[in-house]
Amino acid sequence: MRIAPQPGGGLTHASVSHDTAHGRVSVAWRITGSRLRLDLTIPAATAATVTLPLAGRVEQVSGGAHAWEYDLP
Repeated sequence: MRIAPQPGGGLTHASVSHDTAHGRVSVAWRITGSRLRLDLTIPAATAATVTLPLAGRVEQVSGGAHAWEYDLP
């Protein structure tokens, strides 16, 4: 699956969950000051390509819970 949040438009946070045939996918992001935090949970035995918003990085992850926190450019 592909996860690619796109903050903007004055939003400082968002979250979503979706039930797939393999289990629940949950994504949440929050901007606090000049930092962004992204939390992701994907089902076991799945994989995702994650585009980290406003960071220009792409990560490959397998099933489980993942989190990133970084300074915004």
